[in-house]
Amino acid sequence: MVLEKTREVFAGKNPGEMALKGAVSYLSYSPLSLRRFVVPYLGRFFEVHWPTGEVYPWGEGKEAPFPISLVILHYLSDAVGTPPEGKWLSFIDLWGGRSFDAAFRERALKPLSQTFHENTGFFIKAVKRLGGTSSPQYKNGYLIFAFPKIPLLCFLHPGDEEVPTKSNILFDAVANNYLVTEDLAIVGETLSEFIIQFQEARS
Repeated sequence: MVLEKTREVFAGKNPGEMALKGAVSYLSYSPLSLRRFVVPYLGRFFEVHWPTGEVYPWGEGKEAPFPISLVILHYLSDAVGTPPEGKWLSFIDLWGGRSFDAAFRERALKPLSQTFHENTGFFIKAVKRLGGTSSPQYKNGYLIFAFPKIPLLCFLHPGDEEVPTKSNILFDAVANNYLVTEDLAIVGETLSEFIIQFQEARS
């Protein structure tokens, strides 16, 4: 199983090094079996137990969904400590991104455009609820940290009667140093889901 293998790799890593390179908190209590990370992911916090690799939304007793657990464990296990570069790439420009681009547009970008095409104000509120801040460089762009070392730029360009609303998610050029492109696709899809969940909660 993919998650089991990922947990085996995670258990073999040095927790202090993972925390340092991933810029996350690592807590160790007595007895030593109580060791865990606190990982911010897309504006929410997750508790990751070491060495078992169990991932829980902060304050909840139910394990996180498989895609979230997988990406968080990959981020910790593969963290290299490299800072963001401040250069932005479209999904298609990531390593092998062309192979997954159509699916990414369908699963991550299209839902955002369809959900918020009539009210970009709700989109902005949702993004800010996830810790997003307005980009000083890009109109309609919002900076959101997927992880402490992986910033994203999320856009929603309002449409009109002639031009449809368009969304986009850009990745800092450092992203592939931490996660493979398949994982970054999950990150984009999860961001889209989190933003839309805010809208659905208002309905």
